[in-house]
Amino acid sequence: MRCINARESLSARLDGEVIPISEPAVDHHLAGCTDCQEWLRAAEALTRQVRIAPAPDLDLLAEKVLAAIDDHAAPDGRERRAVRLALCLVALAQLAITIPILILGHDREAPLHVTHEMGAWDAALAIGLLLAARRPSRAEGMSAIVGVGALLLVTTACIDLVAGRTSVTDETPHLLCVAGWLLLHRLAVLERSRPRAPLPAAQQPTRPAVGAERDTGSRTPDPHDGDHAAQVSA
Repeated sequence: MRCINARESLSARLDGEVIPISEPAVDHHLAGCTDCQEWLRAAEALTRQVRIAPAPDLDLLAEKVLAAIDDHAAPDGRERRAVRLALCLVALAQLAITIPILILGHDREAPLHVTHEMGAWDAALAIGLLLAARRPSRAEGMSAIVGVGALLLVTTACIDLVAGRTSVTDETPHLLCVAGWLLLHRLAVLERSRPRAPLPAAQQPTRPAVGAERDTGSRTPDPHDGDHAAQVSA
């Protein structure tokens, strides 16, 4: 009998399958072949190791796979990157308009002090948009402030346009603030819907066992404790 045929039969026997060759013939070959004996010992050790190995955590594996799919393949992931890029572009456009005003101190007929105040607000808005684009978790906190500012700018612009105190061209730069707020709001929505990875076991909140005694620091003192301490010291 050839070794390859004997080993196929031995492998089938380890797996509980039907042996294609008679068992006495396989055992007779095994008794006189040291190579097949070594092969059988290695196969038995490998089979034992596989059978007693712990099963993989399929739930954790599934969570990791789903998180990877949500981050890289889902449409929300692509939209999130597009919104962050748009925020950067709006912020850079805001800085391009604001920096000359801060340096030159001239914004049409506005007083110098008012020009500096408006320039500081516009520069802060641009920097805030850049920070939100870098860390989207900040978008939700900024959305309310920028939203109120955009609403006030649009309201005052409409009043001044109706009164004839300004023109559409002069008020057009305020649309950057409105665009920034819309992008912040959308980024905050996408950030809230983004799946979160589960906390490691070491960081999971623990709950005290039922009936466990809690040391609150307000235990009623035992009147005999002082006497016992005095006796020990004596």
